Amino acid sequence: MPVNKTIEVSKSRFLAIWHVEESFEELLNALNPIAEDRELLLSFKNKIKQLEWLSGRLTIKHLTHLLGIDYHGLTKDNHGKPSLRGHLEYEISLTHSYPYVAAIIDKSKPVGIDLEQPREKALKIAPKFLSEKEIAFAKQDIMTLNMLWCIKETLYKIHGKNGLVFKEN
Repeated sequence: MPVNKTIEVSKSRFLAIWHVEESFEELLNALNPIAEDRELLLSFKNKIKQLEWLSGRLTIKHLTHLLGIDYHGLTKDNHGKPSLRGHLEYEISLTHSYPYVAAIIDKSKPVGIDLEQPREKALKIAPKFLSEKEIAFAKQDIMTLNMLWCIKETLYKIHGKNGLVFKEN
């Protein structure tokens, strides 16, 4: 049930990856979220989203433990960027593409992380997030398109505000 891989990027930055194999009940019992978070979780009708939500928070909880801080849940700002309740000085980012979840934490510098399962859908949506030059570079290769999406999404999360246009920025 634990995180599958933890990487110490630097003394103040850690990354963790989780391969979700647990049941909803196992994850719920491991996290034991506060009432407000439990209500939010149960509002999700999609069972996969529930598993991602739980395992994502457990991954962050694992990282907070490595840094010696208590985990009190997450909150989001006006732009949807998550932060640690009670530890706003830390920067975090989460991503999920079932059955994988990843998270990164830093003591002070902005972070971003993204992962995606390679899918044919990338071919269809590429013109929405890539410039003509980037499309030519990708040569219709799904892995390259996926990599470009993850890079842009990671930078978007680091930026932490609305308004970036993937195709232009």
